Amino acid sequence: MLFQSAADPFLRVGITSMSLEGHADPGTILGLGQTATSLSRMLAPFMAGLSQAASNDGPNVIGALSSFIGLVGLYFLCRSKDSFGHHEKKVS
Repeated sequence: MLFQSAADPFLRVGITSMSLEGHADPGTILGLGQTATSLSRMLAPFMAGLSQAASNDGPNVIGALSSFIGLVGLYFLCRSKDSFGHHEKKVS
């Protein structure tokens, strides 16, 4: 599901910009969205099965690590933005 959640915002922005610009064929971007969804639905159980085969605590460890990586990514993403979502201007 990580792949889907990472690709979904970009695909939504692409579909919106294509709609606003008047493109007649958004099917390519919709197809990429379906591909991302299908891959994430196939890979998540596969990775859980592999991690469980390695250890009974494997899925828990993978969940904790992916949550930690997400939190670190959010920290660095939001660190340079103010409370309104605008990038802070550096004064030199």
